[in-house]
Amino acid sequence: MKQLALIAFTLFISVFSVSSQFLNLADAKKIKSSKVIMGLTDNEEVNTIFRAALASHWSITKIDEELPLKEAILKIKKDGSVTVIMLGVDVTKKSNDVGGGWTNYTRASAVYIGINTNGSQNANLIQQLPSWTDDQLAFGLTSLQDMIATIIDNNLASNMKVKEEYQKRAPSLKANTLILDKTLLESGLTEATIKTLYPHPFSIVSHEDWVAAIVDKTEKISYINTIPVPVGDVIAYISYVVDAGTQQTQAFYRVKDATVTKKTFKEILSF
Repeated sequence: MKQLALIAFTLFISVFSVSSQFLNLADAKKIKSSKVIMGLTDNEEVNTIFRAALASHWSITKIDEELPLKEAILKIKKDGSVTVIMLGVDVTKKSNDVGGGWTNYTRASAVYIGINTNGSQNANLIQQLPSWTDDQLAFGLTSLQDMIATIIDNNLASNMKVKEEYQKRAPSLKANTLILDKTLLESGLTEATIKTLYPHPFSIVSHEDWVAAIVDKTEKISYINTIPVPVGDVIAYISYVVDAGTQQTQAFYRVKDATVTKKTFKEILSF
């Protein structure tokens, strides 16, 4: 079962890129031109963090209003020009016959930022995240906007075509310094070894400096961020390489986990 799930995921990543769901050109244009509502959670601390992230990192539209999530989604059904940006949890579930009665249990889960344009219970475009921290929310908002803008700017039929556009950006990596979070380096992976694997500028930094580069949108810096994606009863992982200054994706590839290994640099250079 795990093997089938991973095969399905491989097909998914090769076709749809790394943000989940399907987004066509018409939907992308709708998001950019619509009235956007921030869907509030039941946790005011989370709302405060999300509100600040939107103020700093969401620029493709303005946020027109804030409403409790259920009210915001209902508003879409009344007004087709409304879009809701929201937080949620992406889960895969399985039903088991326990003691003569069926029960559901979660097989795998990850948090996400979602965009809802159709008023259904679930967002029709999501970006999974490891957590709702400042840096991850900045990354998630960056990723969603980049996809929307890439579709519109290049008149693409859907997000199935964005990978080709991202690949055109890959050469820009050599003009940036790739920062590596030292807490994620594989044991024994040294600066000297990385120099033999990666011919462009790089720097090994503290986790705090890595976070600051993302949040502060530091120019001429690229970073690697790894996200969890629930697939069947497993969590798969995708690594993005992102230009912190332009907030554009420069590469993405599938990995075993968030650890930076020798293979990381092969994947980046072959994208």
